[in-house]
Amino acid sequence: MKPIKTADNWDEKIKCIDKNGKWTGKYLTRKEMANKTNIFFNTVFIWFYDLSRDEVLFQRRSLQKKFNPGELGLVGGHVSGDESFEEAIAHEAKEEINVDIKKYGKPIYIGMVKPYGDFRNFVYFYLIVTNKRIKVTKFQKEEIESIHYVNFDKYLSDSKNGKTLMTYESHKKIFNKIKLIINKYNKYAQK
Repeated sequence: MKPIKTADNWDEKIKCIDKNGKWTGKYLTRKEMANKTNIFFNTVFIWFYDLSRDEVLFQRRSLQKKFNPGELGLVGGHVSGDESFEEAIAHEAKEEINVDIKKYGKPIYIGMVKPYGDFRNFVYFYLIVTNKRIKVTKFQKEEIESIHYVNFDKYLSDSKNGKTLMTYESHKKIFNKIKLIINKYNKYAQK
């Protein structure tokens, strides 16, 4: 896999929201938001699920990242300016792993996790279910160290044991909804 060379865009404008998820009417750059603890923002993440292998695509975060270096994570990031969540998913997938999500069908909205602890982002999760492995031939080296395909049940088990970036308790509703959708797809595929 070849890395995609792009710089971390600290001048990217982000829509500022309050602790209840309502827009404040302001846009700030990522740099301007960095030290403001009362400004919240939206992020999106994609679960790419391969039915044929019962695997989810994860990225190992770059060792150069300020937050959670080397951790397994999902493709995703900030929602820029006035883009929709679906537009943000498409641009993050293209930017980070050079994948056009339109080739894999419409993303399914899974749910949202509100900010907790030191986090200031509302996290919106989407799922793309496919019958084949998402082929990643290039990735953004500033964001990603490597690409991994992980068995979904193993990831859930590791999450329950505190071995993952997404803790089971904070993301339980997301995990359960994904499991329900995957089970429906599997039942359909067996017919």
